[in-house]
Amino acid sequence: MVIVKRPEFKQVVHQAIEQLTAFAEKQISRSLPREFCFSWIGKVKIVADGDVAEFLTNMAFVDESNIYPCFDLFLEDLLPDGRLLLMGYRAGFPPREFGELFYGNGLGHGAGQVGPFKLGCGNFVARFTHNASQ
Repeated sequence: MVIVKRPEFKQVVHQAIEQLTAFAEKQISRSLPREFCFSWIGKVKIVADGDVAEFLTNMAFVDESNIYPCFDLFLEDLLPDGRLLLMGYRAGFPPREFGELFYGNGLGHGAGQVGPFKLGCGNFVARFTHNASQ
């Protein structure tokens, strides 16, 4: 059984957000701010501002032995106030031991990174590069 304490898990969340942001920076050849806010996919209302890692930790971490195993996290937009908008969705899988079924073939847990986050920024990159070319 793999035990992960809450502070360790929050560090995994920070790493996922940083990995996502750094990947987007590489795609658009520009540095991005490190101020974040969060909204659920399909919703307009921002439900977390500032310490988004704390919010995501609260949404994914149940206890040291139970963590929601799949959380889609997307970099969606650069807002006019300079914050990066993250959007996400926690899949309906029940919480389980950390590390169990946390690997795949994409960015985030799909790239062999431990943690529940499947990361994406395709819409952001497409929108950003389209706007930059106009």
